[in-house]
Order: sequence, then C-alpha cells, then structure tokens
Amino acid sequence: MLHLLEIQLQPARGVIAGTASATATGSAVFDWAQIELNVGTGDVSSPIGPTTTGSVTRNAETATVDVSSLTLSPFSVYANYVCGTTEDGTVVEVDDGTADERVLLSSRPATGNTGLNVVDGGVSQVAITTDPDPVFGTAYKVAARLQTNLFALYTAAASGTDTTGTMPTITTLRFGDIHDGTLKLNGWIREFRLWTYALDNARLSSLVS
Repeated sequence: MLHLLEIQLQPARGVIAGTASATATGSAVFDWAQIELNVGTGDVSSPIGPTTTGSVTRNAETATVDVSSLTLSPFSVYANYVCGTTEDGTVVEVDDGTADERVLLSSRPATGNTGLNVVDGGVSQVAITTDPDPVFGTAYKVAARLQTNLFALYTAAASGTDTTGTMPTITTLRFGDIHDGTLKLNGWIREFRLWTYALDNARLSSLVS
C-alpha cells in the first residue's frame, strides 16, 4: 500500500527558526509568530509573547513529526520555502535524534548551493550539492528522492544524483533545524510534502518547475 504524508504549515511566518524579535514605540510590543500543526492527536500551537516595556526575543519552537510508524526506505520529499537569511540553514531533516542516522535537505546561501546529505551508521553516504545559491527573501522549490543507490536532488535551476549509498534508520521529521537544534533555517516553509515511495526523475522535475 502506498501512503502520502502531506503536512500543511500555516501561517508560514510561524516556522521561522532561530530568534524572532520585534520592537516598537509605545506601551506594548507583540511578537505574533505562531505555528499550528495538526499531528493527528490534536492541534499544537506556539504561544504569543507579549511585553509592556520592550521587545520580545524568543527562540521559535521547532516543529517535529514522529514518522517512526512509516516505512521511509525509500521516500521522497518536496519543499517550497523562502530563504530568510544569508547563513546556511536546514529546510528539513529526518533523523533518529543523532548525527549518525539522518537525511538533511539544506539551504546554503553562505556556502553557495542547495544540499542533500545522507548519513547511515555514522558514515556519510550522499553529499549532493547543486544550484541555486539561495538569496535572502527569495522563494525556492526543492525535491529529493531518498533510495538506496538512487538518490536525487532537484531544483528549478539544476539537479544532481548519486548512485551509491545506503539509507539510514530514521524516526523524526523536523523543520527548520537539525537534531541538535543548530543550523536554523531562519526562513519560511510555505509547503512540504512527503511520499513513502520513490518518485521518478520526471515527477521530481515537475514539482520544482
């Protein structure tokens, strides 16, 4: 049986990872950043942070989804995101809570590319980099196939493949940062999709066109 896990993140402002802050002249300042995510057991939302004398500075909550019940070997992902910084950051990572088993899809304006990395058993299996060089404030579409000996990364600008490498054992899908809370996206994830099977190259290309 084929399964499609499609996750809607609304509003997009709420998935900014890192530190969100606001300042204003007056008696009150509000940071209205909020994420709402239906995870199957009820809606989860982040709180609003009011203040009466100054700015609100608060680390945004990280959105994670338990995917341990899914068979993610192979699987495919698609993301439409906005680059919100000049630093390298994570679009999504799927991992087991460690650096030893993970799939990382990253936006790299500082490095100058878009990346797909796979680690299995603590050993790097895949490291694909391709255009574009993400630009602050610009929206991008990226799609990837995660399959043993048949990995692929597609953007509107270019594509890359790797015909070697094995799949990790992964249990958690996280948006905007990695397992240890670093490599923040500091951007907006506008749409995300995950398929529990391998999409062919034509389908990956059509998603990002």
